[in-house]
Parts: sequence; structure tokens; C-alpha cells
Amino acid sequence: MTAAVTLAAMGNGPAFSAYRAGGQLISANTLTKIQLNTKNFDTASAYDNTTNYRFTPLVAGYYQFSFGVMIASVDPTVWVYSQIRKNNGDYSRGASTFSASSNYPSSMGSCLIYLNGSTDYVELSVYTNTTVGLYDANLGTFMTGALVRGA
Repeated sequence: MTAAVTLAAMGNGPAFSAYRAGGQLISANTLTKIQLNTKNFDTASAYDNTTNYRFTPLVAGYYQFSFGVMIASVDPTVWVYSQIRKNNGDYSRGASTFSASSNYPSSMGSCLIYLNGSTDYVELSVYTNTTVGLYDANLGTFMTGALVRGA
């Protein structure tokens, strides 16, 4: 099999991009699942944006995820971290930043995860030190994922 054929075959795997449209209240000191309620695309209808807010692919393999959370706060003492969770367990935490120019704490990250294609699922969660809302702008809080290699 040539490299071109392999790449073309892998390009047909599940991929999605979802974000939070509108605000969501995040309680202090509580890991909270983000309700990514809007999809840019979902090639395999594997991301649930209405009930469980999770990605559950039907193809086993290694998936690359990127994610980010932006908090609506100008308080410099507010911190936040985003976290990918696999099957309701901790998997990967994003790095936290604070930008004095935009005044919105944020956390972003990426990770590679093996999913079994039947029961595994991935969700985005957030943790902050004070009760705040998510930044109410499309694409400020998001998660994307795509199959990069079959099992």
C-alpha cells in the first residue's frame, strides 16, 4: 500500500469540531462538564451536542484532540484549567494562561487518546477557583477531534 492510499483511507475517519454558544455558569472549585452545544462539523455523527456533550466514535483508533476554555472575568486572581476526560476519568489537562491585553483567563491543550470504537467517550471539563461564566463568544470554548490512526 502506498503512502497516498494510506493517507486517503485515514482521511475518511471520524472528525468533529464543537464549541459553546452562549454562556455557562461554572461553580467554584468544582470540575464541571462543558456543554459544547454547537457543531462546526461532525463527519460521523459521533459528537452529541444536545444531551451528553461527548464524543463517542464507532471506529477504534488513536484520536488527536485540541481543546480550550475561556472564562469571562477581568479579575487577575481568577485561574482556570481545562481538562479532557475519557470515560469520566481524568486524562489530559490544558495549560492555563492569563492575558492582560484581553483580560480573559483561558486554558488550552491537546492530546492523543486511544478510543475502542464502542464504549469509550471523551468530554471537556473545566475547573476554576471562583464562580464565573464562560466567555460568551462563539469559539472561545471548544473541542476538536479526529482519527489519526486506526487500531
